[in-house]
Amino acid sequence: MASLKATDDGSLARRLVRAKPWLYAVILALVGFGARNLGYDIAAEVYYWASLSDAQNSRLSKAYLNSLQAVVVRPGVPSY
Repeated sequence: MASLKATDDGSLARRLVRAKPWLYAVILALVGFGARNLGYDIAAEVYYWASLSDAQNSRLSKAYLNSLQAVVVRPGVPSY
């Protein structure tokens, strides 16, 4: 914004009006992407906690299925 020169004819205001929808779109896309990733992280954590609980209660088949689901939701995360 500092590189935009202010002029008397209002061209700066017109440029800002044109740029504003694009800036809102970029912000909205970043928020959506972050919310999607956060949702996957929470789901994987819930499956992980359920798996630990099932393993402690000797329900090994359910523990395996929950841990497998945590890996499917978040592949590449070594803690699951």
